[in-house]
Amino acid sequence: LRGYNRLFTSMAKRKPFQGRAILNAYGPSVFHPMWGTYFAGALVGNCVMASFMVGLIVFIMTLVVSLEQFWQALWSAREWGIFYGLLYLTRTFFFRAIVPWYVVTYDGSILQRRVWALLFPTLTLLNFVVGATSGLLRSVVLTPFLLVRFFRVDITFLPEGLEDWDWSFQPFLSLVMHAHARTNPIMWAAVLSLNEGRSE
Repeated sequence: LRGYNRLFTSMAKRKPFQGRAILNAYGPSVFHPMWGTYFAGALVGNCVMASFMVGLIVFIMTLVVSLEQFWQALWSAREWGIFYGLLYLTRTFFFRAIVPWYVVTYDGSILQRRVWALLFPTLTLLNFVVGATSGLLRSVVLTPFLLVRFFRVDITFLPEGLEDWDWSFQPFLSLVMHAHARTNPIMWAAVLSLNEGRSE
């Protein structure tokens, strides 16, 4: 419902919204009978696929956690984990407690030029080591959000102009467009005004 309200409100207020390229390309004909009758099946298909994916992920995680090799590998990597944690804490403390006060301020003003000239390559190397693992950490953090957003029908990951290739988003958009065209408050006000004029 939040996605429906968001798209409907954006259409009513003439604000940019995802899928406007489809409306610009097809116009009112975007509400085609094929798409209008397709949405219910697409919604059920997304629910079934989401249930399957969640079940598969839970099964794989349970299987991995139950393996003795997983805990052995995790224990063997404890030294790397401790090193990474200490490195991250040192980096955070250094950048928040020392550098802003004595070397470079938050707005980029350099207080100690010679010290900064010495620290720059060292900090670059330090951040390179820490940043090399950002891909793994980013995947762990973003994967749950990506899965949740992937199975939503009110948004699409496709770029503007290619939204019609998302066969769950386009039927949803066509239904919102149809509801907007039939229940647009401006149109209703105009119809009521015309009816009042005829009755008089």
